[in-house]
Amino acid sequence: MVIVVAGEALIDLVPADDGTLVPHAGGGPFNTARALGRLGCPVAYLGRVSTDRFSARLAYTYRSEYYGSYDRGTRMHMDAYGTLAASVNVKLSDTFSINFDALNLNNPTMKYYGDNKEQPRAFYTNGIQYYLTLNAKY
Repeated sequence: MVIVVAGEALIDLVPADDGTLVPHAGGGPFNTARALGRLGCPVAYLGRVSTDRFSARLAYTYRSEYYGSYDRGTRMHMDAYGTLAASVNVKLSDTFSINFDALNLNNPTMKYYGDNKEQPRAFYTNGIQYYLTLNAKY
């Protein structure tokens, strides 16, 4: 069974020690979905996607630990992780729009083990990724 949490997601600007504002994903329903995922519950977050001239989307995906494929005859164990993504869209006209997408904003570390956590196999990060696209309808 998957718990589906629906509602708003927003960006909280939290002051850092040096006075700069640091963006953090927030909003009651979004934080609830994230907390449930961190507790190991299968959860999905459902937020509204706008069709206005300007729209934005924030998505957090949590993957609990699981067993994957085999490596050198040993079953691979993957540790839990979460990813944060954002998307902004500006509709320039009925024909053109510009999208800005950002993936892995929290830059999670993927951790792979052998049969248990005392047998590390690989730790890696994909890095934060940015994409800018121009879309045309014809």
